[in-house]
Amino acid sequence: MKNNFEQQLIELSKIVGKSKTAFCIGTFDGVHKGHVSLFKNLISLSKKSNLKSLSLVFKKRPREIINENYFRPYLSTLNHRINKINNLGLDFVFSLEFNQELKKLSAENFLQKLSKFANIKSMIVSLNTKIGADQISGKELKSLCKKLAIDVFFINMKNIDEDIISSSIISNLLCQGKIINANNYLGEKYTLSGKVEKGDQIGRTIGFPTANINLQEKIQIPSDGIYACYVKLGDKLLFGALSIGNRPTIKNDSSHKIEVFIIDFKENIYDEIIEVLIVDKVRDQVDFGSLDDLKNQMKKDIIKIKKILNKENE
Repeated sequence: MKNNFEQQLIELSKIVGKSKTAFCIGTFDGVHKGHVSLFKNLISLSKKSNLKSLSLVFKKRPREIINENYFRPYLSTLNHRINKINNLGLDFVFSLEFNQELKKLSAENFLQKLSKFANIKSMIVSLNTKIGADQISGKELKSLCKKLAIDVFFINMKNIDEDIISSSIISNLLCQGKIINANNYLGEKYTLSGKVEKGDQIGRTIGFPTANINLQEKIQIPSDGIYACYVKLGDKLLFGALSIGNRPTIKNDSSHKIEVFIIDFKENIYDEIIEVLIVDKVRDQVDFGSLDDLKNQMKKDIIKIKKILNKENE
């Protein structure tokens, strides 16, 4: 009986076939600009060396398996990560389950297995990447790869402003409501997606019917407040006002909700899957004291949001 990791490698070998490969490995949460730079370098390296480019994507962060008490919401779903990486033009993208067996493998054993099953000849990693249970990096990794006849290349995860980019930094920006900064690092608008569910319809009573969103997966939610956004519904891209929070004006409701008012839209979309592409934060959440005051503020919010989105489309 083959062990779990070897079963995954057998599947990988079927995909790669007889191709010789250059690879990178990581969780690639958000597939931010730093990751994109890594993938572009991998593609370039592969072409120069007459190799096929391969990305191994951990389904979950290895840290979550190593430390069971560790968890941080993801910036994107696995499907989003895989699709975004595929769209960059790599030859092979393979999702990998980090398990207890893989957790115990030394860097040398891990790379030896990859050499056997995926014909790896080159690898490209960020400067802070650590491989194996022995957490080999830098000069040690370079020395090990030389021993195994694998070329290794290092890349710095920086953007044009020489800022370090990481998924945790982007996550912190979202928690602070700094959407523009987060989007700049991501290279795309931060997206929440989920099914539209029937709510208490209080928004409808003040002229702003909202779609309550039940997120498909646990991903990072930006700080409470009102946001300018686009709503992707099928092939339509509509203007929207996103509300995140516990709605303090509604006194008997302390539940945390994610709901969006789709501007100039009146169709019934219950049970539809929608995507919300967040553009910028308009304001923090405020207790207005009455629904009338909330209604008046919402009118002002919509005017501001239309200006933001129209300016984006100029």
